Amino acid sequence: MKNRKVLKVGVIGLGNMGGMLTRNFLKRNIFDAEQIYITDHNKSNTEPLAATYPGVNIVDNETEAARQADILVISIKPPAIPEVIMKVKGVLAKQAVLWITSSHLPDAQLTKIWQGEAVTFLPTLSGYLDRGVVLAHYFCHPDIKEQDDSVRDFFANCVKPTCNRLIWVPDGGFAVLNNITGCAPAFVAYLINSFGDAVAEEMVNFDNELLQILILEAFSSTCALLEVTKELPENLLRRVGSPGGITFTALSALEETMPQSWAELIKRSVERHNLADHEVAEVIDGLVN
Repeated sequence: MKNRKVLKVGVIGLGNMGGMLTRNFLKRNIFDAEQIYITDHNKSNTEPLAATYPGVNIVDNETEAARQADILVISIKPPAIPEVIMKVKGVLAKQAVLWITSSHLPDAQLTKIWQGEAVTFLPTLSGYLDRGVVLAHYFCHPDIKEQDDSVRDFFANCVKPTCNRLIWVPDGGFAVLNNITGCAPAFVAYLINSFGDAVAEEMVNFDNELLQILILEAFSSTCALLEVTKELPENLLRRVGSPGGITFTALSALEETMPQSWAELIKRSVERHNLADHEVAEVIDGLVN
């Protein structure tokens, strides 16, 4: 690919993921403001970014963002992605690469609407802190005979500074792993909130703000301890409590229900992921047939 600093980068969609990515690229000087061409239907997304990073190009529509772009970041709702690709692919630069923040475009579907190379990937909200795991999949249309690693390497060089780890997954490899990456902040937030609610039920007139601080510290310090010591969670369990003690007696309540709850959570997540795949596939069939 071209030198990173001479590429034109189009961005379609500046919501949670698109906005976070774009800000990270600019904050870390991965791309210069003048290289980026952004469109979003909501001015409340584009105006603050333009004020923070003068030189960013705010354009009126998807076609203008994509015109002669070497990289096109598409970060919109999955059912809308196929139509946008069909709409803009004729104005993209030769050998342009799509970066799509969606897991609902498996190779068999993307092949129908895009004849080049692409990376489909899932950032997480932890990216606001340059943390978390990004799952990514590289796509290359079967008609492209000469393939190399430059597209994957370039993507990795741009995205790795904005996360803790980049994991490449095979075609169809997002559904289960997304539970411990993209979905995980919501699951952890729910655990923190429900734990706090349970404690609050047993406390009279305890300060709710202090309670949240205590629970956040419990979660974050435990994660930090495991991360630094490389200790296995089951070993930490044995160090905190002992059979018959307070901790293990309390843990028995989780052991009775938690395994089934996690299994059901993953099952429902995968089922919904597969349904979303089907919804996008129906959109593509409507466009190409």
